[in-house]
Amino acid sequence: EALRAEMKSGQEALRAEMKSGQEALRAEMKSGQEALRAEMKSGFEAISKRIDDSNSTMLVLFSSIMLLIVALFGYMIWDRRTMMKPFADKFQAFEHQVVNELEMNHSEGSLLMRQLKVLRKYAARNSEFADIMRSEALI
Repeated sequence: EALRAEMKSGQEALRAEMKSGQEALRAEMKSGQEALRAEMKSGFEAISKRIDDSNSTMLVLFSSIMLLIVALFGYMIWDRRTMMKPFADKFQAFEHQVVNELEMNHSEGSLLMRQLKVLRKYAARNSEFADIMRSEALI
């Protein structure tokens, strides 16, 4: 019985020692896990910040390129209008001059038509002039 009691006390001492060893090992593993979690968390936060920064940079670059394209189209339209303005002014002046000089809005017809009528009347009286007008297909 003394041997049993001694073995039992030895086993209990061994269990207590193992239990304290396990608890120390658990505490050490837990502190290691906490340190690893903290390190991983800071790493993830750093990566997340870098991704956000790169997204912001890409957004700025994309916006800049789009702004440059819109500005280029605006410049092209402005340049086209600036280039066309002298031609439009000259055409409008030419149109005004044609309308005024040819008297397009006259009640008896335009100036050219009235001149052609006069020339035909003159050709009816003058046969030499009528031959000239026939050769030019005006009669």
